[in-house]
Amino acid sequence: MNIRKRCRRFILASKDKQFYFYVLYCADQTLYGGFTTDLTARLATHNAGKGAKYTRVRKRQPLKMIYAEKWSTKSLAMSAEYHFKRLSRSAKEAFLLEQGVADVKSNGFVLVNRIPEEATIVNPAITNETEEI
Repeated sequence: MNIRKRCRRFILASKDKQFYFYVLYCADQTLYGGFTTDLTARLATHNAGKGAKYTRVRKRQPLKMIYAEKWSTKSLAMSAEYHFKRLSRSAKEAFLLEQGVADVKSNGFVLVNRIPEEATIVNPAITNETEEI
């Protein structure tokens, strides 16, 4: 199979996939950012102690997912993760506040859709409705 066919197969296979950048609030009051294609499964993996090394430490569990962004491509989602991880704690908190996460310790969750044709913000912590941006 030549490279064009392989690339085309990859693009077609990933077209229906959803890519997420997410933020977890850890029991030791730290924030962890990551990338996934399945938010529910990834949170379960982290809480089972089988996720990233950072979240495997028992003092950081249980973990709560407080924020997620849906992206159209893997590279955009991973770029969002990279930029979040480079922020200071105060800058991370300011970013989350700006995105609608009022209190990182609350049980709220914010999902932001970054796909241009579907751009919406879903914030069940504040309202049970979806807002158009």
